[in-house]
Amino acid sequence: MMRFQRLAIVGAICWAALVGYLFLSGSTFFVFVGDPGGPEQQAEASRRLAQLSIEGERPFLALAFPVVLAAVPLFTQSSRRMLLLVAGTLLLVFSILGAATGGMLYLPAGTLLLLAAIPSRDQTRAT
Repeated sequence: MMRFQRLAIVGAICWAALVGYLFLSGSTFFVFVGDPGGPEQQAEASRRLAQLSIEGERPFLALAFPVVLAAVPLFTQSSRRMLLLVAGTLLLVFSILGAATGGMLYLPAGTLLLLAAIPSRDQTRAT
């Protein structure tokens, strides 16, 4: 089960990183020129989140948060199950709160972390 747990954590990290990369590299908005309802309205430019200078470093920090959250349980041995539960729950809350802006794409990462927290049958249990 430790192999599944490690694989699930790495899968959650990769999924969160992929979603962050897609947000950074995808088109985020268009700038329109002309009357909003007129026939001469054309898209002037398509910008990417990584190219925005208005926000500074904030988009990178916001997109790095789920990746770091998913990676924390990978680097601990003691109380890993508790960290998996906390990280998975926080990632699910993060995805639900950000549902209007694409946060639902992080649901698989949170689900993987919660699945990794399920103890295996061959682990010894405290009585």
